[in-house]
Amino acid sequence: MDISSLLFFGCSFLLLILLLILWRREKKEKMKATQAIKVFKISEPHKEAKQKDEREIDTGTLPEVEEILRGIKYFSVPSGVYVSDKENLDERIRRDLESRIDNIPQVSIDSMRLLRLLLNPESNLREIVSLVMTHPVLSAKILQAVNSVYFHLPEKVTSVGRAITLLGYNNVRSILFHDILKNTVANKSQAESERYLKTWIHSAVVSACAGLLSKRFFPNREYDIATAGLMHDIGKFYFMGLERQIGEKGQLENEFEERGLSSILEEDKIYGVNHAVVGSYIARHWKLPEFIVKGIEYHHYPSLYPPEKIPNPYVTQSFILCLADLLSKALGYEGESEKILAILPEYYERYGLDPELKGLVTPEILKGMEKAKATVQSYVKVT
Repeated sequence: MDISSLLFFGCSFLLLILLLILWRREKKEKMKATQAIKVFKISEPHKEAKQKDEREIDTGTLPEVEEILRGIKYFSVPSGVYVSDKENLDERIRRDLESRIDNIPQVSIDSMRLLRLLLNPESNLREIVSLVMTHPVLSAKILQAVNSVYFHLPEKVTSVGRAITLLGYNNVRSILFHDILKNTVANKSQAESERYLKTWIHSAVVSACAGLLSKRFFPNREYDIATAGLMHDIGKFYFMGLERQIGEKGQLENEFEERGLSSILEEDKIYGVNHAVVGSYIARHWKLPEFIVKGIEYHHYPSLYPPEKIPNPYVTQSFILCLADLLSKALGYEGESEKILAILPEYYERYGLDPELKGLVTPEILKGMEKAKATVQSYVKVT
């Protein structure tokens, strides 16, 4: 065999070894990613009797949840009480509100672009990672959140792409949402910061719950509805800067004082406007998609008005958001107000669901809600 043949076979052998090494390395990385993802995987029903993995998130049991839902004490809206909306808003309050919202900074182009990418489950992960990597602070917070003690990952995650995969688009949207608020909300006092955190956790949990409810009962809309869920209480973050209005004294004042107001009714009484109206104005100011604007505007309507009061394209979305809000408050993720408004029976009838909420909460939903809370808490602890 001549020298050229020996060189050829030698090079071929070395190339083969190199390819084998690369293949084994790639296989090892995939196995690591799979192992980490399994941390958040929900057990199948027939496996529930097995001992929990010590890394799994503790969400309680379904019987405990069913008992909580059966014991909900609903706040009844007094007869003749209505909340303000865009159509019946006092003109002086409207002008003042519009003037204040005009002064709220716009969302940066990069943040808006990233939000739109995260809205689409078909978005290219590489494009998302590339955009996140241009934002060093956001990249660091995503990595710090996924590597927090709470998640107990077997190995430290150093790749932003892997961190996004593990957290999920919904929880990355939650971190981005905080970044947007941080750059647009005025400086807060200590008391306001605590309200801010509770409201953010509630919003993140409602987002997870709404997306999973939609996936189960109304497929193909879960990403849209989950995003609207994240934004549904955005008006509350800006209420701290609103001037208090002098409420008119009426026949129902004593009843309100005796029974306590639900949050949205209290806002109307004190400010002459509520967070749903404020939030929809802000969403339009930021040029967010119309389904987000309308989701914010109508998310309390199923507790207050029949379906025909909501424009037809937004009835289903409003019901899911209202239901997710109700379930989140009932399970302890209440945000600012613990009072729960019941959803009108005709909505449950319309969609063939049990008004006693039996069977609506699955292990997957419980897991998603707790993971959303954990993401926010992990982010805050490292901020």
